[in-house]
Amino acid sequence: MYNVRAEHIAEDVSDEVRALILEFLKTYDFPYVTTIRNKTTLRNAFMEYFKDRHNPEWLKQKVYELAKVEGRPNLRGVAAVAWCETNRLHTMGLGRLLLSRGIRKCTTVHSYGRTHMSSVCQANLE
Repeated sequence: MYNVRAEHIAEDVSDEVRALILEFLKTYDFPYVTTIRNKTTLRNAFMEYFKDRHNPEWLKQKVYELAKVEGRPNLRGVAAVAWCETNRLHTMGLGRLLLSRGIRKCTTVHSYGRTHMSSVCQANLE
């Protein structure tokens, strides 16, 4: 069993998965992010986030600052970037770890602590 709280991925992720995320981040170009054009600066923020195991508020603030520098301080967009990209990077790191061990199938249970994720969120995530 591998447990990571979705809202605290950088804090909870294992060292092994974190290393794979950091390796992947070296070349990841955030193709779904339109709020921030400077992908190098964004990449560096995410690397620091995972490396130093910051909390999600730290990342949201960092992404907001980057968006503000570009004249696009959209709080809604910032939260989406921080949340979605963190989950995307974690999925990539964990997926690479599982594949390296020959594991081709896994089951994930998405929840918000003690309550299950809404069916709409679950469908969007899947």
